[in-house]
Amino acid sequence: MFDAVRYIYFTNDMKGMAAFYRDVLGMKVKPARQGMQYDEKDFLQLQAGAFEIALHRAGKPGLDGRNRNKLVFHCEDVAAERERLIDKGVKFGKFAPTAGQKLVLADFKDPDGNTLQLSNR
Repeated sequence: MFDAVRYIYFTNDMKGMAAFYRDVLGMKVKPARQGMQYDEKDFLQLQAGAFEIALHRAGKPGLDGRNRNKLVFHCEDVAAERERLIDKGVKFGKFAPTAGQKLVLADFKDPDGNTLQLSNR
């Protein structure tokens, strides 16, 4: 099952968004999990109680105004959780983790078409 849930905001203004959530709302910066590293100009995790958000630098230009945000469910074994959900009728996008890959992700949609993700980060 899931040990944590995080909401990801994709943004073109990492500095402004980080300042707002960290300095204005008082969310605490959450350190990277062991073995995971990232540059805070590209990715930043914040936490308030049990709730986490992540700010992620938007990578594709021309998508302004489109909701690229997603709800992420953390699990240690993404492949196993993916199979459990497939057995319940969930359809996933492309999934091809490689041996030794530290970060494993699997995207899927809820009935309304909102993007959800399984992640081991």
